[in-house]
Amino acid sequence: MDPKDIKRIRLTLRMSQEKLARAVGVSFCTVNRWERGRTVPSPMALKALKKLRDKAVSSEQRNMLRLALRLPIEVRFDPKETEEGKGGLETMKLKTEDLSIGGLMFKAPAKYKGASAIKAGDSLDISLDLGSDSIVEATTEVMWVRQKDGSRRYGVHFKDIMPEGRVPFMNTLLMKHPAL
Repeated sequence: MDPKDIKRIRLTLRMSQEKLARAVGVSFCTVNRWERGRTVPSPMALKALKKLRDKAVSSEQRNMLRLALRLPIEVRFDPKETEEGKGGLETMKLKTEDLSIGGLMFKAPAKYKGASAIKAGDSLDISLDLGSDSIVEATTEVMWVRQKDGSRRYGVHFKDIMPEGRVPFMNTLLMKHPAL
């Protein structure tokens, strides 16, 4: 976790450095050093910061415009080594369930066996088809996974959106869907 991430978590949760320090169990000076890049969090502090990051992302995303759009996506991931020794890149062709400037939700049917290897914290590459030859590539982080009715639902947070970036991406979505 880099200094910018720590500061973003703190600001999203509307915390002072002192309040964040109390929440993590360190001193104010330690948080200050993390944010300036002079030191890095210990493994125990990282664990507490990751919990706060999840809370910050959840809070951030709840406050964003969410669009109930079913757009085609291609999800690429590496299921890592399994007990059988299989590995390599897997691809799922799905549709979004909803979309925001912060991320998207999608559902993977049971037929995608490799999808069961995806868990919170994993990184996924997603291609989002906006129509009329407009494809957006995004690197995402899985924030949550839920099993329901024989399928798994995933909530992912955008880490990077190419070629446009977050705000131009959302503007493009709104222009393509003027009824919203």
